[in-house]
Amino acid sequence: NMKSKKYFVLYDGFCLLCGRARKFIELFDWLGLIATINLYDEKAMNETGLSIPNSEALLRDLHLITKDGQIYLGFYAWRKIGLLLPITFPFALLLYIPGVPYFGEKIYRLVADNRK
Repeated sequence: NMKSKKYFVLYDGFCLLCGRARKFIELFDWLGLIATINLYDEKAMNETGLSIPNSEALLRDLHLITKDGQIYLGFYAWRKIGLLLPITFPFALLLYIPGVPYFGEKIYRLVADNRK
């Protein structure tokens, strides 16, 4: 049920890597906090009741949107997702160490820009 979710991950349904990421999130979201939504599924996008950013931004970076409308992009979306999944929580804490986001952003950008 979409209404019970606290977080929404918007992903590119035509991207193989994004589809694998969706499966990973769904497999390890043991607390049932996250709804994964294909950004091409207009019905599901509308059901979130959220204000959705423009499609160009959606295609560039993975988006994590909280129920109250806060948006996390790219590396920061993954870092937050890591905290929400019990299996990745300990690793995600390392992503908050000063300096790590600088490299995390660079790695994310390299992967995201070469995913097709």
